[in-house]
Amino acid sequence: NKDEKLASSSKDSAVVIDTLASGYGKVLGKGRLPNVPVIVKARYVSKLAEEKIRAVGGVVELVA
Repeated sequence: NKDEKLASSSKDSAVVIDTLASGYGKVLGKGRLPNVPVIVKARYVSKLAEEKIRAVGGVVELVA
């Protein structure tokens, strides 16, 4: 299972998701996250997305 792989590979560190490097600027809250802390770097993050990221112990970093 993809979630279990991600959880086992990052028990001590958070996964960094840089949306700008992938060509995206917005993060919306439609999807779901594995129960693993993540650091999300984006220009815009919706309120729902931020709530979901924080719920799994993650952090949102806004970049210009």
